[in-house]
Amino acid sequence: MCSSDLVMSANGKIQCATTSSDGLFISYNYGVYWVKLDGSENIDFEGIAISADGQYQTTVINGGNIFLSSDYGVDWTNVSQPNTIDLSFVDVAMSSNGQYQTAIANPSLIFVSNDYGSTWRETPLEGVSDLVYWSKIAMSSTGKYQTIVTEGSKIFYSSN
Repeated sequence: MCSSDLVMSANGKIQCATTSSDGLFISYNYGVYWVKLDGSENIDFEGIAISADGQYQTTVINGGNIFLSSDYGVDWTNVSQPNTIDLSFVDVAMSSNGQYQTAIANPSLIFVSNDYGSTWRETPLEGVSDLVYWSKIAMSSTGKYQTIVTEGSKIFYSSN
């Protein structure tokens, strides 16, 4: 499943868009002009998140890849780890400073980072016996509060 997503820094100056097959685009001037990231076409982008100042950007790709930029979208690094390869990522969210990030993959997988997206660890989904298919995730500015909605209209909430 291909999707499109759009995020922007708190002041709107830095914006990043992913499209279903045309690639990843970045604007540094409030969305007036856009630059396509070389080599990003024909990639199944599923979600993207940006810190309030735009310095940190993370995108997840169906197939298990997580890409991170820590320099306002200029350079991107594949930070995927063996436990994320071949997963069906759906979305990613981050705190306003970019330190805390959560990526969700189907079915029923949650990965967290507390080091600006450099490393990721799987976190257990407690109290759920059935497979869950995630749809979207949102996170508060501090990263403390997170909410995930499923394809079946269930809502999961975390405050830790």
